[in-house]
Amino acid sequence: MVKKSDFIWKNTKLTVRKLTLIAMTIALCSVIRFPFSYLPNITPLTTIYLLICLNIGLSEAIIIADMTIIATSVYLGMGYWVVGQLLAYSLIIFLYWLFIKIDIMKFLIMQAILCLILGLIYGIVISMFEVFVLQISSFEIYYIAGLPFDLMHGLGDFLFMILVFRPARILKRQFNSLTRFYNDDSV
Repeated sequence: MVKKSDFIWKNTKLTVRKLTLIAMTIALCSVIRFPFSYLPNITPLTTIYLLICLNIGLSEAIIIADMTIIATSVYLGMGYWVVGQLLAYSLIIFLYWLFIKIDIMKFLIMQAILCLILGLIYGIVISMFEVFVLQISSFEIYYIAGLPFDLMHGLGDFLFMILVFRPARILKRQFNSLTRFYNDDSV
């Protein structure tokens, strides 16, 4: 059962410490995006955003993903496609958040398969956006032409999830101890 409180921070008081943590995560994700910008559709960022959603929360993951896309678009190029990326990342993070409510999602292979599927969904959303904006007559032909890139994105997400899922669980324990520190207003 999805509760209203799942959509927002548990403690809705936005402190300087929380903003700093989010800003530093955005900076880290921005730096991570650049070395992979030369590879077509292979990036660990989708996996990182999903792990942020899993370990920190939905709102934070969407904020970090969207702000990273906007920040890196200044250097990598900004155009109409940035809106499509913002929509696609927000949608797949939300879908991931819905799936992590299922008990079987605690297994690594299920997480990796879900990353593969969400990578393909990302490609579908981007293709739908491009077809709409550019007014291309056939979505099917456009999508099939880009399918190899979507497969690379999905397979890259699959592999990155296998590589970072276990270390992310360890970091979650560390983050929980930091969160206690950051939520303590007396410090």
